[in-house]
Amino acid sequence: MALRADGLIAAANVWTQSGPPGRVIAIAADRSFTRGFPGQGCGSVGCPVTLYAVTAEGFWRSEDVGETWALVNVEMGSPRIKAIVADPVWSGRVIGVGCGAYESSDRGLTWVSISGGLPEGCLLERVDIDPYSTERLFASGPSGLFVIDFDSVGVAWRPSGRGLFDGRVVVAAHPYTYFGIGRLFAAPESGGFFVSEDWGISWSPIPGALAGAQVHELSAYGASELWAATSKGFFWSRDAGRTWVPGQPQTPDLEVNSHILLYRVSYAATDTGVFRYQEGGFK
Repeated sequence: MALRADGLIAAANVWTQSGPPGRVIAIAADRSFTRGFPGQGCGSVGCPVTLYAVTAEGFWRSEDVGETWALVNVEMGSPRIKAIVADPVWSGRVIGVGCGAYESSDRGLTWVSISGGLPEGCLLERVDIDPYSTERLFASGPSGLFVIDFDSVGVAWRPSGRGLFDGRVVVAAHPYTYFGIGRLFAAPESGGFFVSEDWGISWSPIPGALAGAQVHELSAYGASELWAATSKGFFWSRDAGRTWVPGQPQTPDLEVNSHILLYRVSYAATDTGVFRYQEGGFK
């Protein structure tokens, strides 16, 4: 089944509906053509960007940055899947969490369980991927934060930050983790901002960072630059999260469930569908 989102090409600096109707739980973008550099890619119609979305009806896919959508798997919808992320390097790989963790290598058509070591039940609400080392995944929910690991049997998730995190946690990896620097940043739903220098074995708070704002997405660039999409809009940091300044675009006047940012094009999943924002002067 395919649906068309009328009015995809919006005026500059305006949020325009561009996705499946109804409540959209989560969205993700396959931008593997950028070879692992998040935030790049044109995001315009005709560019090689695949979008994914999760609703109660199932798992959706768009091949034209949101102009049309196809329902590709009716079993992998909410609540079985509550959050998704696409591998920024390996095209077609998608990870979803909710009632366990699952992986697809064919853009959401078929899925396999990768739930070893995770708690029983539907206790996961967030999944993140290290864009610079994409075998490294982070899942979180009411049972805390988990980092993917492996043993002789296969996948074996391990807890991270016990006592600090008891809900959804947004995690971003430092861009030089593949050089041996194990720096991660974490923004828990309950508030606060944390940094780890050992791939999540231990965490330290950064006082005052993003106080009062709930973080929807977090990405790290360069040696110390971060951007955050929050309940109070976009913010940038140039000192590894110690201080933040407002940025563009501001979030839509809707409850945001999930958010992604391509180069100068932003998508927000809301209770009334997916909305798209394109910065002025960009084509």
